[in-house]
Amino acid sequence: MLEILRPNPAPGRLRFAVFDFDGTLSLLRMGWHRVMADLMVETLQATPRTETEAQLRLRTAEPVFGLSGRPIIVQMQWLVDQVRQHGGTPQTAEAYKRQYLMRLSERVRHRADLEAGRQPPEQFRVPGALEFVTALYVRGVACYIASGTDETAVREEVTLLGFAPLIADLRGAREDDADAKRVIIDRLTAQHRLSTGELAVFGDGPAEIEYARAASSLAIGIASTEDERTVIDPHKRSLLIAAGADVIIPDFSQPAELLAYLWSAW
Repeated sequence: MLEILRPNPAPGRLRFAVFDFDGTLSLLRMGWHRVMADLMVETLQATPRTETEAQLRLRTAEPVFGLSGRPIIVQMQWLVDQVRQHGGTPQTAEAYKRQYLMRLSERVRHRADLEAGRQPPEQFRVPGALEFVTALYVRGVACYIASGTDETAVREEVTLLGFAPLIADLRGAREDDADAKRVIIDRLTAQHRLSTGELAVFGDGPAEIEYARAASSLAIGIASTEDERTVIDPHKRSLLIAAGADVIIPDFSQPAELLAYLWSAW
């Protein structure tokens, strides 16, 4: 189901596409938000100024979801500030990030099954994602991946999931903590002097949608329900719309309408 919030101002002009990775193309980190929320809640429960778990769950929802798509260190810096505000002595953002990644690695053990060939790659791709990226590739669109996840892991997983031959370049989180999505979008816009309709950004987080709008590119929101698939996540949908999405889809399993939106006048 394609939900159009704004018409494509320049159909048929698409030259470049930037994709977020987790939740947009990949399901390998399915449930990451629960892992992060649990870490934040448990950390804040240990501070002098305690709140109920329900209050803390509500408090942590905004950084977990609202900052989704930005480098993980940004969310961990939020946690540092909150611990301090709650009267505690925080660890560094880097230490919290290591704890989060360790917890997440416990959850994504199925990656070993993928590497060993015990599970097929399609099991861990957003429905239709590989086919859609292929459709753009054969139309001559240069496709990029930009992720808030550490770049080494993204490169490995892009290959495992079969996207590598289709991708012109990718960037993930690096030690300089620069925002990969902003870097790639700004670089493409400046180097190629892109005009309206020549760049589309695809993602399930507000960050990439906001960057797309700032660059006057098309902003395609993927409101994927990672557990159920093919269903719209209403919370994601509302965040993506607030960020300025032009289009909302649940995944790429029905690409005809989205391809028509990109190439044909509606």
